[in-house]
Amino acid sequence: MSGQPEGKLLDYGCGDGTFIGLVAGRFKGCVGADIAPDQLDDCRRRFASLPNVRFRLVQELAATEHMSDYAVVTCMETLEHCTDQTVERVLADLSRLCRADGRVVISVPVETGPVFLIKCFMRKLAAWRR
Repeated sequence: MSGQPEGKLLDYGCGDGTFIGLVAGRFKGCVGADIAPDQLDDCRRRFASLPNVRFRLVQELAATEHMSDYAVVTCMETLEHCTDQTVERVLADLSRLCRADGRVVISVPVETGPVFLIKCFMRKLAAWRR
């Protein structure tokens, strides 16, 4: 990227907005999307000083104004929390939201060895506790 902000970024599954906070100056506009309204309310408060940053619920991305609108679409550390059916829907969303000449960046954690066992145990515990 050049030194001037360009294009728009969508961080799908933005969580606490940390990534957007780090890169907002590199884009003309940034949208963080998540399924948790309370998380997005917190992001809106914390990032209110960044005029090019907005936060939306994932379902709001269905609006036609978002179709093929983003030069970069990120989905980081999100898919591992989704069911197989939801993963398919998210991947379709990422494709629909990214410009034809844009980039989709997906990351998932490496879960092997002791870390994998601990995470499996914690997920089972969380499911059991609802």
